[in-house]
Amino acid sequence: MPGDRAPTDGEISVSGRGGVWWVRVLGRAGRVGGAAAPLLLLGFRAEGAEAPALQSLAPGRALSDLTQEVLESALSRATEAVPPGGRRPFFEDADGARRT
Repeated sequence: MPGDRAPTDGEISVSGRGGVWWVRVLGRAGRVGGAAAPLLLLGFRAEGAEAPALQSLAPGRALSDLTQEVLESALSRATEAVPPGGRRPFFEDADGARRT
């Protein structure tokens, strides 16, 4: 239901992309008193999986601040998760074969 709050900052479930996903906070950015907006890096794992398969950013300071509507929107925008210790290329969509 839009407007409902998530109960805890552990892991909570959200429906979308054809199933139930469990979401947790993987990281945070922004400062409480600073000019940078607080952002959460959310990890989504499929029911029964151990590690997040998808990740997305959402504005907020804690998982409990996010409504189900925000979580569903973040899930719909989520991309493949970067494995621990891994990095995405800076220009992820660039074709490496076309370098000059």
